[in-house]
This record gives sequence, structure tokens and C-alpha cells, in this order.
Amino acid sequence: MDRKRNDKGLPSGLSERREMTANGFYEEVIIAGFGGQGIILAGKLLAQVAMEAGRGVTYMPSYGAEVRGGTANCMVVIAEEEILKVPADEIAVELGNPKVANMVALGAYLQKRGLFGADAAAKCLPQTIARRYHHTLQVNAEALHKGAETSKNI
Repeated sequence: MDRKRNDKGLPSGLSERREMTANGFYEEVIIAGFGGQGIILAGKLLAQVAMEAGRGVTYMPSYGAEVRGGTANCMVVIAEEEILKVPADEIAVELGNPKVANMVALGAYLQKRGLFGADAAAKCLPQTIARRYHHTLQVNAEALHKGAETSKNI
């Protein structure tokens, strides 16, 4: 592996994972570098090209506060069909607390990936959430379960 290419022969700072799923083509691309190198532009262009080709796309840029010289990266996911989505905000509002959208999303992720169940995550909430927020344990647990339940239908 030389300094300008990674082990897959891709330019340094670019990695990808490609696989065929039950729904067809699926690829994750991470583009990383420093502000000023066009990292965000490259990811945005890739996402636009994929959308124009009729693929399902997500685009997640991330960069530091510095305009130039700070870290910059973006992740682009391209799929044959629409990428699975969870209405986390709407579910959190239905549960009476918009702040638990993160738990809805996590519950859906855990269910979809088959890593751990919502019960296991809910059991760890008391050790993870600061004591001053323990009054939210119940709604956070409900959000985890609702997210898991929702992901079964996606």
C-alpha cells in the first residue's frame, strides 16, 4: 500500500464498502481529509449523481469549526432502492417527548442489525443517563421499544 492509495487502490482518504443485499445494490463511501480539499463537495457531488441515476441516497457531511485545515469527512450511502427510514421525530412526539427521537432511532437500529434488543438497551439506561434525568427512564425505554417495533415494518 503506498502513501497515496489505500489497500483497495482507492485514493488516500476514500474508503468504501459494497455489497449486494436482498434489495439489490448497496454501497457506503466515506471521504475524509482536511477543510479546503473539496471533501464535502466530492461527497455532495457523488450523492447528486446517485440521485439523478434513481438510486436511494443518504449524505452526511461533517467538518470542524475551522474553514480550512480542520478535519472534514462525509459519508454517502447509495442503494438500489429507497434507504430504510425511521420516522423518529414523529414517534418521539407521539410519546410526548420530542427529545427521545434518538432513542427511537437507536431502537430501530438495534432491531434491524440484530445486535442487541431494545430490552438490553433499556436495562442499561439507568447506568448511562445522569441521575438528574432518571425521570425520563420510562419514556426513553418506550422510545427504544417503539423504534424496534417500527423497524420490523420497514
